[in-house]
Amino acid sequence: MSRYWDPLVKHLSAHYKTTRKFEALYLIELKTGIGVFNLDTIFLEMILKSPAILKTIKPDGRTALYDAIITNIDFVENELLKTETANERTVIFVILTDGHENASKLVDAQQVREKIMKLQQQGNWKFIFFGADLDVNEINKILKIPQFNYHNFDKSELKLAFEELNDIIQKTLNKST
Repeated sequence: MSRYWDPLVKHLSAHYKTTRKFEALYLIELKTGIGVFNLDTIFLEMILKSPAILKTIKPDGRTALYDAIITNIDFVENELLKTETANERTVIFVILTDGHENASKLVDAQQVREKIMKLQQQGNWKFIFFGADLDVNEINKILKIPQFNYHNFDKSELKLAFEELNDIIQKTLNKST
């Protein structure tokens, strides 16, 4: 993804501008070889004012996909517990990656599958897997998660990919209401 890092930051910022009208809790976790960067709503607002903030982050080819999924599910669950309407809120959990799992240390595919299936059974959690230049059928064979919304996109078409993601999120929200 390093070759596409600058366009990704640009389109991620535009995507955030589009989706913030939903008044949602928004968290993006970037895992790189030099650390973990949690981009919450406040930090994303800063990026809109000064996108150069992300210029210092460089991808390194390692993908701790399962760890990122579980870490962020835990974060969202904890944030929901702080609200009075935790069970009534729709959670659209988007997994955006350009790499296969190759670096997780906390959990494995089975643990991720079990956690996601448990949350899906609650009815208010919707999951979208958005993979860049990945075979989503291959990912599906590994994760084996029913009702998991898999999509693939071409890294060289990031603008189109984020437009599609915005449409998918909107359609998912419309089905939930």
